[in-house]
Amino acid sequence: MKYILIALIFITGCSRKPKDANPPLAPTEIVTDTVVQKKIPKANNSLKYLGTYKGQLSCGDCPDFEALLELAEDFTYTLTRKNTVKNGVAPEQKGTYSWNKSETAIILNNIKGAPNQYFVGENTLTQLGLDGKMVQGKPGKTFVLKKLTDAEAQQTDAGQTRTR
Repeated sequence: MKYILIALIFITGCSRKPKDANPPLAPTEIVTDTVVQKKIPKANNSLKYLGTYKGQLSCGDCPDFEALLELAEDFTYTLTRKNTVKNGVAPEQKGTYSWNKSETAIILNNIKGAPNQYFVGENTLTQLGLDGKMVQGKPGKTFVLKKLTDAEAQQTDAGQTRTR
């Protein structure tokens, strides 16, 4: 009887199926056919673009001018321009801005017949041409406004008669 029991154990032990090369997933693993799309960062959701920008801008045949552009959270802007040759200040322009289709540039909505688009970069706004493309300027021509710190913006506000 002893031999029969040992033989039975030996036979059942040898008759086991070999392990599967691809066993079924454990119940704790999740299988899905959902594709996760990675959202590409855009200027309007990846940069801290709100604030005041200042710089000297060039235009076609007109003299260069100093520009101060403030972008507010409620999608309004204030643009102040100062002619660097005549030392004259143009009236403040106020209005609303929106994003272009690719969400990489802002458009100053009420400016017509003049450059009104600015590419939003890290602490910079680069003025775009009337066609919305980067301007290939002549040497010495500038198209970039740099973001001011809060302290610099307050000093600029104090030096001008501006109402918010």
